[in-house]
Amino acid sequence: MISLTNSRRTAALAAICALAAALPSTRADAQILRVPRNTQEPALWAGLGIGYYQMNDVLDGRTNTAWAFGTGAQYRGTLEYSIGRGSSIGVTGTWAHLPLRYESLDGTPLPSGAVTEDAHADVSSLMGTFHAGGGEGFHSVLEAGLGVTRYANFKSDASGATLAPVGDTDFSFSVGYGFGYTMGRSTEFFVVQEYGNAIHQRDGLPNNARTNVQQLTTRIGARFGTGTRRSR
Repeated sequence: MISLTNSRRTAALAAICALAAALPSTRADAQILRVPRNTQEPALWAGLGIGYYQMNDVLDGRTNTAWAFGTGAQYRGTLEYSIGRGSSIGVTGTWAHLPLRYESLDGTPLPSGAVTEDAHADVSSLMGTFHAGGGEGFHSVLEAGLGVTRYANFKSDASGATLAPVGDTDFSFSVGYGFGYTMGRSTEFFVVQEYGNAIHQRDGLPNNARTNVQQLTTRIGARFGTGTRRSR
């Protein structure tokens, strides 16, 4: 009995010593796990995209016409600087060559003699943008932009004649949400649904005329990173 009791005491003492020795190591490991690790991400991003672009009619009192745009492809290019944690700021440009129905607002004949005619025009934009979302694999993407939208190069389909105006620029903004997939550290593919709004001038229009022009784009594309930025 005395021998068995001593063995139990010895085993218990050994277990307590082993536990005491393990506790400091466990606390140290826990502290190490709580310290954020340094990660690396590209310092600069360049991106390309193409989207299905649609927008509301534009009422223009200066030319006394309405521009009923059809849908078309919009091309997009970006250059961004990384600010860490998957976010970046930069400049974005877009361009689309769209069909439209060019119409007199009050029935006054156009230069062609008709009241309406088919035409094409360029719709482009230049914006300062913010991008959030990154990391390896699938992730969400959030984008926002603030800048200008420009309408230009109006031409009649029938005669090829230049139509007014030569150009018109509106303040605009946009926000988009979608999903991305990153391969490695510096290649990201994405699909984004973007909602935009341009504010057209009210000159020559009645007080109840709608001057905001809503824009909707469903876009796919890719971003490519270069350089290294260390973040925590």
